[in-house]
Amino acid sequence: MNIWLLAATRGIFFGIYNFLIGKTGGKISPVIGTLLLYIVAAAVTLGIMVITRQPGEKVLITKGGLLIVIVAGISSAIAEYLYFTTYSKASVVRSIFPFIAVISFSLAISLGLVINHEQLTIYKLIGIVLGATSIALLLKS
Repeated sequence: MNIWLLAATRGIFFGIYNFLIGKTGGKISPVIGTLLLYIVAAAVTLGIMVITRQPGEKVLITKGGLLIVIVAGISSAIAEYLYFTTYSKASVVRSIFPFIAVISFSLAISLGLVINHEQLTIYKLIGIVLGATSIALLLKS
């Protein structure tokens, strides 16, 4: 599958996810919401693995990959709990997501530049500025 189609599909599902999480405020406790989210996600992921795995295909697991996934899982669990908690307390939930997105977007780009030594080209810089501007405009509305 084309990388852009994968990215667009991921964006669609992430948008649905964000919309639905925003509707949980006052309907489920943050801890239970986080736990159920991960149970459902694990079940769906297992199903995807069973459906898409080819006969004889080896499963790739390396020590480095495992460590990265564990740290990412810890970050994700804490982020999800805080996400549910934020939406359970926020009176204007639609303005919260763009704020979270600005922080996430900025950190991901900064880590890519510093840790992965990605090059900052003029086109990437323009894209960063346009992306940050669009999020800032969403915060104003």
